[in-house]
Amino acid sequence: MRQRITSPQRGLNRAEFRTKFRKFVPILSSFAKDESGATAIEYSLMAAMMAIIAIAGITSLGDVVSEKLFALAEAMFPAE
Repeated sequence: MRQRITSPQRGLNRAEFRTKFRKFVPILSSFAKDESGATAIEYSLMAAMMAIIAIAGITSLGDVVSEKLFALAEAMFPAE
């Protein structure tokens, strides 16, 4: 038993659906061949990697700097 392909909004019959689908296929294939979006994705991945590296570096440097500042403060103001 074959199902009739219809659109819930307009009630397209099979022939109308095929006609509209055939018009949509070239648009879909040109979208698939377009590589301009790939460059944007590559740049966003590089930016994300740089952000992760920067956060990791700042976090590890932050601990070292914090320890040095606490040592300096203890040397300047010793606990009584």
